[in-house]
Amino acid sequence: MATKGVQTLLLTLGIFYILYQCVDGQCSGDVNLTAGGTAQDITSANFPAQYPSDNRACRWRLTTAAGYTDIYTRHNMKKFSPNDKVEIIPDCDPTSPNIVTYDSTRSFVTSQRGYTSPVCVEFTVNSGTSNDGFKVTFVAFPQMVPATVCSTPNPRTATTVTQYLFHPNFPADYPSNEECRWTIDNGGTGKDIILTFEVRYLEDSADCLDVTTADGNTIQYCQDDVFPSLLTQQRSSNFSLYFKSDDSDQYAGFVVSYILEEPCKGELNQLQAELGPNYLKPAGHPGDYQSAVKSGPYRCTWQINQFESSGLFLSLELDTLADGDTLFIYEGSSDKSGTLLFPSPGDTYTDSCFFCNKNVTIVSSSSAYVEFNVSSSGDAGFELGYLADFPSTNAAACSASSASPLSLEANNTLQLITYFDNAFPSSDCYWNITDGGTGRGVILTVEYAFFDPSCTDTLVITDHESTQTPICSSTKEYTAVVFRKNFFNIKFSSNQLSKEHGFSISYILDAPCKDTVTLIKAELAITTLSTPDYPSPYPGVGRSGGYVCKWHIEAETSTTGILIKYAFDRLQRGDALVMYEGCDSTGVEKYRSNNETISNGNTAEIPFTGSVYVEFVVTSSTGDLGLQLFITSQMASDNTEACTASGKVVEATSDVQYITNTNFPQEYGINENCKWYISPGNSGQRVFLTVEFYDIEQANDCNNDYLKIEGPSTSAVQVCGEGFTQPLISFNDTSFNVSFIADDEDNYNGFVFSVVLDKPCTERTPTMLTADVDVKSFTSVGYPNNYTWNRQTGNYTCEWHIEASDGTAGILLYLDIGGLGSGTVLNVYQGCDNTGNKLYPSAATDPTMTTPAVQLEVVAGNSSFVEFSVGSAGGQGFQIQYLSISATDNTAACGASVSSPVTLAANDTIQYLTSSNFPEPYLSSLQCFWNITDGGTDRGVILTVEFNHFASSCQDYIEVTAGSDTTGTKVCSDTFNTLPMVFKNTSFQLMFNSDATNNASGFVISYILDAPCKGEITQIKAELPITTISSPDYPASYPGVGRSGGYVCKWHIEAETSTTGILIGYSFDRLQLGDALVMYEGSDSDGVEKFRSDNTTVNSGNTAEVSFNGSAYIEFVVTSSTGDLGLQLMITAQKASDNTEACSANGKVVEATKDVQYFTSTSFPQEYGGNENCHWFLSGGKSGQKIILTVEFYDIEGSTGCANDYLKIEGPSTPTSQTCGENFNHPLIKFNDTSLNVSFINDDEDFYHGFVFSVVLDKPCTESTPTMLTADVDVKSFTSPYYPANYTWNRQTGNYTCEWHIEASDGTAGILLYLDIGGLGSGTILNVYQGSDNTGTKLYPSSAADPKMATSRVQLEVAPGNSTFVEFSVGSPGGPGFQIQYHYIVTTVTSKQMKEERRLLPLSVTFVKSTLQ
Repeated sequence: MATKGVQTLLLTLGIFYILYQCVDGQCSGDVNLTAGGTAQDITSANFPAQYPSDNRACRWRLTTAAGYTDIYTRHNMKKFSPNDKVEIIPDCDPTSPNIVTYDSTRSFVTSQRGYTSPVCVEFTVNSGTSNDGFKVTFVAFPQMVPATVCSTPNPRTATTVTQYLFHPNFPADYPSNEECRWTIDNGGTGKDIILTFEVRYLEDSADCLDVTTADGNTIQYCQDDVFPSLLTQQRSSNFSLYFKSDDSDQYAGFVVSYILEEPCKGELNQLQAELGPNYLKPAGHPGDYQSAVKSGPYRCTWQINQFESSGLFLSLELDTLADGDTLFIYEGSSDKSGTLLFPSPGDTYTDSCFFCNKNVTIVSSSSAYVEFNVSSSGDAGFELGYLADFPSTNAAACSASSASPLSLEANNTLQLITYFDNAFPSSDCYWNITDGGTGRGVILTVEYAFFDPSCTDTLVITDHESTQTPICSSTKEYTAVVFRKNFFNIKFSSNQLSKEHGFSISYILDAPCKDTVTLIKAELAITTLSTPDYPSPYPGVGRSGGYVCKWHIEAETSTTGILIKYAFDRLQRGDALVMYEGCDSTGVEKYRSNNETISNGNTAEIPFTGSVYVEFVVTSSTGDLGLQLFITSQMASDNTEACTASGKVVEATSDVQYITNTNFPQEYGINENCKWYISPGNSGQRVFLTVEFYDIEQANDCNNDYLKIEGPSTSAVQVCGEGFTQPLISFNDTSFNVSFIADDEDNYNGFVFSVVLDKPCTERTPTMLTADVDVKSFTSVGYPNNYTWNRQTGNYTCEWHIEASDGTAGILLYLDIGGLGSGTVLNVYQGCDNTGNKLYPSAATDPTMTTPAVQLEVVAGNSSFVEFSVGSAGGQGFQIQYLSISATDNTAACGASVSSPVTLAANDTIQYLTSSNFPEPYLSSLQCFWNITDGGTDRGVILTVEFNHFASSCQDYIEVTAGSDTTGTKVCSDTFNTLPMVFKNTSFQLMFNSDATNNASGFVISYILDAPCKGEITQIKAELPITTISSPDYPASYPGVGRSGGYVCKWHIEAETSTTGILIGYSFDRLQLGDALVMYEGSDSDGVEKFRSDNTTVNSGNTAEVSFNGSAYIEFVVTSSTGDLGLQLMITAQKASDNTEACSANGKVVEATKDVQYFTSTSFPQEYGGNENCHWFLSGGKSGQKIILTVEFYDIEGSTGCANDYLKIEGPSTPTSQTCGENFNHPLIKFNDTSLNVSFINDDEDFYHGFVFSVVLDKPCTESTPTMLTADVDVKSFTSPYYPANYTWNRQTGNYTCEWHIEASDGTAGILLYLDIGGLGSGTILNVYQGSDNTGTKLYPSSAADPKMATSRVQLEVAPGNSTFVEFSVGSPGGPGFQIQYHYIVTTVTSKQMKEERRLLPLSVTFVKSTLQ
């Protein structure tokens, strides 16, 4: 583009060339000239000297330059020779009627004319003589404004560009009788306007232009002498112009230019660099900078100041400065002492067009000073962009990586990342910008970005949602891009050859409040709200715009009072605190701060009901110190009872209770006298009392209104004044008396105090626990409900120390954590305290984070320490189950087979079987086999899978097969399973299988004998002698419930008849508490209860007798887990004797027989009467046998020498014996004599149950004295006693043996025996031997016979040789016995004779067929 300077130069050269043409006669034809804003001249040759005499014709064609429309000419005609002339030809049209001609007839004429373009000037010399000649001056004007319309006002505004004001009809002469007005203002710039008369050619004193300045002075112009060479100027901030013409003599008129005064006037303009680009431009930009033609040379200077401590980045785009105009940029201030940044040192800036077409980037480490000098008519000028430069992070960022970027944190101050001039070419640079954990987010602004057009340099912004935004601007006209997210990752990739400007990014925290309403539960203790960042100043609006912090404060109920105290440090004017009663700003406004209430120290309290809505509105740019709000809320206490004379009793619990003054938070009343008596109830804990809030009239020693607190260990304390911002006042004692006294004036908002039981655990005092085979547990306080925590008692720690019961076995813990609140942590250590190895949680766990639900096994060795530190409320807590057992040695079982397992026998003690290595994980690739029996007790086995945890998918398992079943039950839980699986059967087969992969803790199995009594009723016949029943396993301890659950042993004791008495004596060794003996008269528990043991009757040695009639039902009920020493029951029964005869004077004679006879005291088993005297005279009668008398039972008053009551026995061979006392537990007393006399004597007091004695004939045989028999040819026989009746046996005489030795009469003949056995009872046996005693060969029965089994009827021949021994051992009653026939046989006896002998045998005897010789 050609510049104005070049145009001016060419125009000047053209004129010189034209003049030269005119002078030398070479000006024939047209010469084209361009009219512009600068006046130019056309003259005759040599003007003002005479032109040459040579004939010539010169023609100049004038056209306007671009932007110009009209040409104004001034004609200065001196003198022409005849035939010489000058013609001014409008539109260059030779036929125009408006051609103006100057010749010899018009000498020394001066005139002015205006024309539209084009216009021609022709100079013709035909005279051949010289003369003075002429000069035509011309200038062009643009019509940049509409033509003047004089019927309306014409307002104009001056700018930095020259504008023109023309007369009507310009460029033609102005019309007659015209009246026009103009106003020119400075557009509010505050600058003066330079008004210049470019042309003024008016009718003198007739047509005038009045110019009035801002100060009201008016100058009237009516002259015709103004043209560019005679410019007239005025300066004023505004002008009014008034033009009026008369009705004659129109003239060329006027042209007035106006422009704002020179732009700078030597003043230093202070500029502030900012984060985004700003631009310094000369006045007139983007057009030409302001001309100095009207104002004269001027200088503009600028001081560009740093942004905070940043440097500057300058971008200079220099189009063109006119010759002589200069631009200088210095680092530093206006004293120019800093480095010259532009032009560079050594540049020859005086060269033509040095200041043309330059793009330069400049980095200054401080401020910059810019100087622009103008003396020309202006030109295209320059534009200087400037912004802050913070390059300090670039080196670190450009050596970082995407995985490890340079991390920066936003704060309330605007910070910058700038990258200019490609300091790190071919680099990738990485930044990460966060909000520093404030939760406010970041406002990130790409303030400026200018890269190469091909985008080989790229800037990518990635936000927390992984949204990527590429930035690639190839123009300096960059519009800032704003992002708002939680954090950003920034990557910049640069080209090695990149020369572009770069970028600038600012970042700052987003507004602290984002128009969301914060919900706050109004409660105790004091809740404090404050302005953002308090106690630091709250931020101004920053990049966020104005912001509003909003709080909705809700009380527990809609009728609960809320009390808010505000305390201002200081707010900026325009920022405000507003409070409404209600849930939003539509509620009742109860407070609004103003500029008088926001100063430091201004405080007050405001009560609300139910709900409060608070707004803190910030519109200021800087923020200020801020404010605090103190909030408390509590439902007012019902003090009806407390404020009576007797006061109110309050029992503290684990839940916090709050007590307030009446009407809280409204002011308390006058003359109040209220009392509270606070205790821990039956908890045994101390009480924690906290004064949460108080606002009570202040006085010396609190003598007016006060809250008084005292306790056993708490000296009386009187509280008054205000406690909104003071620490809480706490007391800890076993109980408290609290009173509130108020006088009759100056009421305040009152008080709140709380009471709660003290902490549930004492720190550093662990609970000692013993781990054994039983799965036990302990829990957090309150489990399964949430554990307790309150701010009054504060944090606490509960500790448990678990030791293995045997000191060596491993402990397995199962942690079932329902969830712990933030700040609460459960730690598990190996060892006896928290210095051991931590087993849970892992070291990486953050104790401030909430712990989710966890279920976990922990193996702790033989000792473990558990620590539960509670620092917050709201968690469900935990349960920890634990057990400890030494792993069983499974070597044999794991080497056994299914057909040959390891056999184990259950007993009354629980035994255990574990997986190998328990509680450590079991081994891989195992198969183990066990067989568990009841050891032949017939009680069966209770087998319990107490615990199991195997690898998943049941690849590992234990299989339980019960009794004779062929299908087993597979047990394989893949979690910690302590839910017992119980099996009951006679025996069990177990198989454990583990595969080669994942292992777990395995299993624990217990086995024990089933309950000794399984609900069946044992039927017992009550008879003599004493029948004893006892608790199971007596005299060993009876078993506890074991795994059977409670059990009941039941007996039904039936006497011989329904009227026979039964006497039962009980004797306790000891029962466990809860176990019981119950006895009913009757056949079941529906009968009359005659005895029930209680905790006082089950101790060792406690005995007594209970009598029943006909039938008794007994239950021994066991519910204890351990069992104990047990008890015995001694039972006897006998129908009471009819002692009428015996107790008469003569007594009673009794003949003993083989059958036992019983005699009792009168009314047995009821107590005997008084003063009895009874006698029995006993003998064997005609039997010739001795008699046996047995004292079966006696319960007779005991005394020294049996002097009171006694049973007296004597006989021929029996010394007198007197019996008294009790023999339930003593051996029977027996007497054996030919006869016996028995007497029973008693006095008249202390009656007892009496006695029973029996009488029977003695044994029928004498043992070891065999009966000798001789066998001959005669058939003889012998029998069991009393045959064919049943042989005799009774417990009184006991077992006996009858023996027979049979010899052949000739000593040689064979004996033939014929055994006819009608039947023998169990325990009774008949043996036949060959020989003389029982050492010979046994001929009958066979050796395989079981002597304990009953013998059925047998008929048998036996040939024992010539001698035989027969032994009949009686050990039980009930058999018909036997007959044995015998004789010997000689060979001379014929068959016929033998048959005859058989014929002579008794009919009852029949020999078995035989082949006798």
